[in-house]
Parts: sequence; C-alpha cells; structure tokens
Amino acid sequence: MREINIEGRKMITKERAQLHIQHRMDWPDTYGKNLDALWDGLIGIRKTTAIHFFDPDVLADNLGQYGEAIVKTFEDAAKANSKIVLDMDA
Repeated sequence: MREINIEGRKMITKERAQLHIQHRMDWPDTYGKNLDALWDGLIGIRKTTAIHFFDPDVLADNLGQYGEAIVKTFEDAAKANSKIVLDMDA
C-alpha cells in the first residue's frame, strides 16, 4: 500500500497548497493545480493508497473556503474511489 502525508500547516497560499499536494502525490508537472485537477488526480488513483491528512483545520484557517474545499475534495474522492484510505488529522 502506498502511503502519503499531506500537511495542512504547509499550505499557506493556494499556490503552495497545490504545489504541496502535487509533490506529495508525485503527480507530473502537467497537474493543473486547481480543485478540478485535484479531483481528477484522486479519482484516477488505481493502487490502494493511504492518505494521512494532518491539520486539515489549520488549512481551513489559512485559506478559508478554498482550504475547506480542498479538504472536502479529499473526503469526497475517498468516498468515490475505494482505493483511497483517508485518515484526516492523523
């Protein structure tokens, strides 16, 4: 099983958030760096992957609605893709 750590504290701007996610998920430079691309990337996971999402509340504090949207995208994708094992605030 692949394991990925996402750290909400490191995401202090939209740009840094998307770069952090891209780096941690090991997605190519063609990753669109927006919520639609995040959804597509997560739904496209085909190997069982544990995603440990640390400090999602800090992300929401830092980025407001956009931070909340990132968290929701991870949650919704985990419901839609059985290959994702999501651990929020690990």
